[in-house]
Amino acid sequence: MLYMKSLLYWTIGFFVLLGIYAILQFNGKDKSVVVVPVTYTRILSTTQTDSAVLVTFEGGATSTIPRDPMFGEAQEVKVVDINFDGKDDVLIAETAGAYNLSTHFYIFNEEKKVFEEYNGFAEALQTEEEYIVLGSVDFDQTQKTLKSFFKGRGLGDLYTSSEFTFKDGRWYESKSEVQDILNYDVTDPSQWYYYRTTVTYDPMRATTSESVTYYDYVQNSDGSEELVEVPKSVLVKKKLIK
Repeated sequence: MLYMKSLLYWTIGFFVLLGIYAILQFNGKDKSVVVVPVTYTRILSTTQTDSAVLVTFEGGATSTIPRDPMFGEAQEVKVVDINFDGKDDVLIAETAGAYNLSTHFYIFNEEKKVFEEYNGFAEALQTEEEYIVLGSVDFDQTQKTLKSFFKGRGLGDLYTSSEFTFKDGRWYESKSEVQDILNYDVTDPSQWYYYRTTVTYDPMRATTSESVTYYDYVQNSDGSEELVEVPKSVLVKKKLIK
């Protein structure tokens, strides 16, 4: 009889311990940290150092984009999708001279586990250069357009710009514009004239239109300045152009 009671107690105790173990395991699973798988599709953050931009991906993986310390702190570091493949890329804009920016894009090479500079704009301009340096950019990811702008000087009255459109899996230059000055050797600004050359292109880089517009530099009585369009004949008459 005593043996049967002992066996009963041991049996009850075993199931009690088993229940406690099951409860602890259940609570442990509830409190465990969810492990996020490493993905190189989404970038969580970017951090600048003296010589690089540190990129942290979803899941904790990291990579660096080396930078030349001579440029100092980048003016802008931004996460974008420059080639529209659904994966995050990085835009870095650095100071270039007194009033321009130098903008570069970087995409991640999963096989090599490194960031590489994107060369889609060199292809768009059909140059032999491996990469093209863009100026200050206005990138519209929704419209799939990008405008690059370089000032010729601080006033911004002399400039070059290129507009690009992303179509059929690649960028192409859809428009270029250059504004320059005539009669610049004359020290009196009131004698200056400007001309603006605008060219549009199709996706095969064939010219679809080209125009040149001429402007007179005008100083108003209130001290303001503006460019007023003038006929080409005015500059022909002044023998500034043929």
